[in-house]
Amino acid sequence: MRKSGKSFGYIIDNTSFTDAVEVARAIKAYGIELSQQAELDRQAAIDMELARLDALQDEAWQIMETETWKYNKDGDAIERDYSERLKAIETVLKIMKQRAELLGLNTIDPTEGAKTIVLIQGEQRDYVNRLKEIVQAG
Repeated sequence: MRKSGKSFGYIIDNTSFTDAVEVARAIKAYGIELSQQAELDRQAAIDMELARLDALQDEAWQIMETETWKYNKDGDAIERDYSERLKAIETVLKIMKQRAELLGLNTIDPTEGAKTIVLIQGEQRDYVNRLKEIVQAG
């Protein structure tokens, strides 16, 4: 009801809620439930996409491991044909890239390897006291 723009008073008058606090708590709980469901749905979608990528990669890998030959007009094998294997390798690399994007493995963490420089003016005791404050603040 609140989602459709109904006031707290309207909701109280037309439901079993007794006051606005109770309505607000219900709305908050509903919002948490929705966000949890959205996260579950998101994870299910990711899992499904990962399964699809696994299946595709398995197929491409089989092609990569298959030895193929070029034949002359008499049907005799004359040399190895690597073209299908190279296409399969390209496909596997694309699948690996897609998987990394899906899992967020290709993002750079700006905090990784970051260093903090602290400049404090004053006496040595001021410096030590300020460092203690920074460490305690976490």
